[in-house]
Amino acid sequence: MAELDVRTRRIGPPESQMEAVRARMLKHPALRKYLRGGGRHRLVSFELPEPEGKRARPQRPTTYRATIADYANGRTLLVDGSLTTGDVTEVTESGIQPLPSSEEFEEAVPLVRSDRALGATLESRPLRP
Repeated sequence: MAELDVRTRRIGPPESQMEAVRARMLKHPALRKYLRGGGRHRLVSFELPEPEGKRARPQRPTTYRATIADYANGRTLLVDGSLTTGDVTEVTESGIQPLPSSEEFEEAVPLVRSDRALGATLESRPLRP
């Protein structure tokens, strides 16, 4: 049987550019107007959607989709924007609860452990979702 040789190549932007785009997005006026009042919020996810339509060669992503949990207002914000400029092109409010990020999970564990009922249950037996 012949061996399979697979080679991969990153087609997205470098991590440093991704960090810069995330930072710019969080300060962008189109998003800030939804987060007025300084309420607690968190960037839960940042994704690069696949370009639409089938192509012979992979295309570099040009847009992003971020999910922000707005704890202060009990909502989720879906933020679409340009990877090249970092601009926010659309903000959509949603009532959908996104899956927790690793940061949210790490923050929640000590809170659950400190609760009398949940903490004792957690220590005595494993919990099932």
